[in-house]
Amino acid sequence: MIEFMMKWFREIREIAEEKFRVDLHIHSLHCKKDVLSFWSKIAKIPLSQLHKTQIKPTSLRHRKNKLYNGTCAINISNKDLFRKIKGWRIGFLEKLNIKYEYPAPVA
Repeated sequence: MIEFMMKWFREIREIAEEKFRVDLHIHSLHCKKDVLSFWSKIAKIPLSQLHKTQIKPTSLRHRKNKLYNGTCAINISNKDLFRKIKGWRIGFLEKLNIKYEYPAPVA
């Protein structure tokens, strides 16, 4: 999914490479260097654009799922794109007759 979204952002939305930032959530059992390398290759971005890595403690002694490399969140600093995606979301929900109440803004 990350590969697909990055391709869509680059080729369809033509987002500039310097706008991408990636945040990772991993567990303390992960080898941080290996996980950073994995997501850098998947997202096709340099390690310098891996912005935040949050490491969660775990009570396990070993990794149960060797294929699990944490979670990856793509951040793009582009307000116009954010507004377009939000509008598309509202349009899809309306088209499908799905009622959704937006949370009140935090004061």
